[in-house]
Amino acid sequence: MADNLGPILFSALIGYLSAKGNRPRWAAGAMVMAGVSSMLGAMPYFIYGPVASVYYSAGTSYLDDSVSKKHAPTYMTITAFMRGIGPILGFLLSSYCLQKYEEPEYPPDYDHEDPRWIGAWWMGFAILSFFMIFFSVPLLLFPKKMRRPGIRRKSYMVSDIYQNTLRLIMNPIYTLHLCSQVFKWFGIMGYFNYMQKYLQEQFRVSASDASLYGGAVPLLVALLTTSLGGVFVRYVKPRPKTLTFLMFICEVVTVLLFASLLLYSCEPPDYTQGPGEASSRDDMFTRCNANCSCSSDIFHPVCIGSTTYFSPCFAGCRANSSIVSALDPTIDRYENCECAKYHLKEKPFEKPLLAVEGRCNEETPECTRQFMFYIITLTSMYCLAFLLQVAHILLPMRCVDKEDKTFALGVFEGVCCLFAFIPYPFAYSAIIDYSCIFWEQSCNQFGNCWIYDLSRLNKLLHGMPVITCIVNCVCMFGIYLLANDSKLARFYDDEIDDDDEDGDADLYGTGERDVKIAPVILQQICSNDQA
Repeated sequence: MADNLGPILFSALIGYLSAKGNRPRWAAGAMVMAGVSSMLGAMPYFIYGPVASVYYSAGTSYLDDSVSKKHAPTYMTITAFMRGIGPILGFLLSSYCLQKYEEPEYPPDYDHEDPRWIGAWWMGFAILSFFMIFFSVPLLLFPKKMRRPGIRRKSYMVSDIYQNTLRLIMNPIYTLHLCSQVFKWFGIMGYFNYMQKYLQEQFRVSASDASLYGGAVPLLVALLTTSLGGVFVRYVKPRPKTLTFLMFICEVVTVLLFASLLLYSCEPPDYTQGPGEASSRDDMFTRCNANCSCSSDIFHPVCIGSTTYFSPCFAGCRANSSIVSALDPTIDRYENCECAKYHLKEKPFEKPLLAVEGRCNEETPECTRQFMFYIITLTSMYCLAFLLQVAHILLPMRCVDKEDKTFALGVFEGVCCLFAFIPYPFAYSAIIDYSCIFWEQSCNQFGNCWIYDLSRLNKLLHGMPVITCIVNCVCMFGIYLLANDSKLARFYDDEIDDDDEDGDADLYGTGERDVKIAPVILQQICSNDQA
C-alpha cells in the first residue's frame, strides 16, 4: 500500500515535467532509482512508488509518440502483455528465493517446509536491482524525441499545472474514463486478492488448487485476451463510436457474469444441531459440550452424522474416560462422544455414531461440479473484462490535447492509486471480517478466523464488485455518447503539428510528407507557367 503514496503525490508532477524533458532519460533515471531502492532494506516501497509512476506516465506516452497511431495498438499490446508477465516471473523468483535460508552460510537442521523456516526474502530484491540498473543503461541512450526533430515545443512553467489540471477535469471523456477505471479496479482488484480465500472456504479446495484455478488461470487468460483485443484494434480499426460501444458491451457482460457467480456454492457445513447454518459463535456451544471448557485455539473439525463440530472437545468426545482437550493427531475416529447421543435420539435404531476427523460433506460430486462451473464463469468474466484493455490504455491519450498526454497519464495513475488501490484492501478486509462467526481467541486477543458465514461472504464478496462495475458501465455508456468528440477523430491517424518550425516537418522522418505535398507544388508551378 505504501508504494501507492508516491504516485498520489508525484504522478501529476512527474507526468507534467517529463513531458517537457528527455523522457527516455527520465525513465532511465527512474530505473536507477528503482534498482537502488530495491537494494535498500529500509522503506523500499516509499522510494519505489514515485519512480514506478514514471513507467506508466512518461514511458507509455513516449512509446505512443514514437510510433504511428495505426501501429500504437500493437506496441501497447506488447507492453500490456509484458506487464502481465512480470508478476508471473516475480512469483517464480520468490518461490525459488524463499526455498533458500535467510542466511545461506548457516543453514539450519530443518527444511523449508518447517514453520520455523525463514526464506531469503532479500535475494529477490538483489537480483531485480541488478537487472533494473543494467537495462537502464541502454535506455539512457534514447533521444528525447524519436521523430519530428523540427518541432518547437512551447515553454511551460510549473505554475501551468493548475491550468492543465483544470483542462483535464473539464474534459468529459477523460473524466468519465478515469471514474470508470477507478470503480472497475476497486471492484476487480479487491475481489481478485480475496477470491482464493473464498474458494478454500466455499468449495473446500486446497490452497494450492485455489491459487492455481483462482490466480494463475485468470491471469493467463487476461494476458491472452488482451493480446487478442490488441490485434483486433490494430487491424480492424473500429471507429471510436464503435470501439467505445464494444467497450461498453464488454463491461455490461462482465457485470452479468460477476453477478452469476453468486449462484454457485456448496452446501455449507452444519455447525449446529438444529436446522440451518451457524450464524454466530454461540451456535458452537451446546448442552453436550457446555461443561468441557473447550478452547478455540486450534480448529480441528470432526463430523458426527451430518453435523460438523469445531473440535473433538466441542463434540464432547471422551478418550480414556476424559475430555479430549489436547488433540491427538494419530486418532482419526473418536468414540464415547456426548453430542452423538442427541443424534441417536433423532434416529434411535442406528448404531452408535463415531466422530470422524474432517468436516461433513467435505468432498461431494455436487460441490466439485459447482466449483467447475464457478471457474468456467470466472474465466469467461476475465476474458470480457480484459478483452479491450488496449483500448482503455489508448483512450486517455487520444481524448486529450497532445501536450497534455503525459500529464494526463500521471494524473490518471495517481487518482487510481488514491481512490482504488489504497482503499480496496480496507473495504474487502472489512467484508471478510464481518463474515466471520468464530474467531481464534488466545490471551483475550483475536487471531485467525476459523469459521465463516459462507452465505454472507458469498453475497458481500460478489456484491461489492457488481456494484462498482455497474458504476463503471454507466461511465462507459457516457463515453459512448460522447465518442463523436473531435478529439477522437484521429484515433488511428497521425496529425501534422501546427507548431512545426517551417510547417513542413516530416511526420515519420521518412519523407512521407514530401511525397504527399509534391503533386500540389508541381500543380502550382504549372499554373504559374501558364499564367
